[in-house]
Amino acid sequence: MMKKQKLIELAVWTGIWITSIALATYGPLFLWEPTSLLTPISIALTLATGLMMILMNKNLFDTMDELQKKMQLQATAITLILVMVVGLSYSLLDVHNLIAGDAEISFLVMFMGLTYLTSLGIITLRYR
Repeated sequence: MMKKQKLIELAVWTGIWITSIALATYGPLFLWEPTSLLTPISIALTLATGLMMILMNKNLFDTMDELQKKMQLQATAITLILVMVVGLSYSLLDVHNLIAGDAEISFLVMFMGLTYLTSLGIITLRYR
């Protein structure tokens, strides 16, 4: 039950963090003036909720056995390396105008999420 509760807490804080990102991104465009004090406050809120999400992630890891921790570490390492390689290459393509438009961090974040889920899935299958 403890692990399930920690997973729920992580999901809730992840949702709060995502909502805070949306507020910090779209608030200055649609809800208040970009130069308003609300803009840096909303960014600080995003940082604070992100830190809480990290703490909830750590709390979830504390409930895992050694094999689960090893699998998470492997998936995280694969994701970090791929995001660095792909992200820097993506940035270079933008710097040298070899792609239409600008390199957007949102694409890299999506790539990171998909890489993590895929690598964790493959690693989980490997240990079954």
